[in-house]
Amino acid sequence: MIIRSVNGQLFIRESLFWDVSKDNLDPERNRQLIIERVITRGNLDEFSGLIHFYGTRKIKNTLKSIKALDKKSRNFVVTFFGLEEKELACYQKKL
Repeated sequence: MIIRSVNGQLFIRESLFWDVSKDNLDPERNRQLIIERVITRGNLDEFSGLIHFYGTRKIKNTLKSIKALDKKSRNFVVTFFGLEEKELACYQKKL
């Protein structure tokens, strides 16, 4: 599946979005869903594409508002992006 925006293209497997209509995925409106799925279920190529497509700052800001991340994904984003666990909404919800 290819997600297109003015800035470029992001290639992601359709299987990551088994539960939503692929035709209605908008890269800005559905940014949180796209980032969450690639972080939790994506591969290295998809993750690399995500960084090139959205940029590190936009991804970090979006990750802070995601309400549910599994422990492995949460630990990865904290380490990779240099975030504090308490900055993440999923951590606050856990408490």
